Amino acid sequence: MVSPSAIQVAIKTRRTSVHFTASLASTLQDLKHETLSALSQFSTLEDNLPSITSIDDFELHRKEVQPGPRGVPPTVRYVPLEDDKTVKQLGLSNWEVLYVRYKDESGSPLCFVTDFELVPFIPRSTNMSLLDIDVTEALLEDEEEDSGRGSQSKTAGNENITL
Repeated sequence: MVSPSAIQVAIKTRRTSVHFTASLASTLQDLKHETLSALSQFSTLEDNLPSITSIDDFELHRKEVQPGPRGVPPTVRYVPLEDDKTVKQLGLSNWEVLYVRYKDESGSPLCFVTDFELVPFIPRSTNMSLLDIDVTEALLEDEEEDSGRGSQSKTAGNENITL
């Protein structure tokens, strides 16, 4: 089997995905130039995000997911990629998704952008985990307060809806 001389690369921001072909000899700097060119066309699509005017305004990261023990959510890390390495040296696979990490005016990292939200920068040594939030009691208390005001309550699945 012949190994490919180029791969498809996907770059992701919160709402925008950029796809292009990169040779295995391309450096990460080359990928950043392609990303800058593409994202500058869509700069008005994403609100409240820093503007990108040069390749020094952002970094590209690889998402690493390490499965947790049974019943524990996986650990997700975003690992920065080195600008001087080639696609082949970085070991990028075909259609691998890379994520944009913005920088401020001084070059300090700002945040990661995921599918749904901005996530503050967390050092590599820190594991992110989400805590469960139980809002059932708050809903019941709200219903009791509203019940004296002539409101109606309906149940839809596990959610209580007050009309």
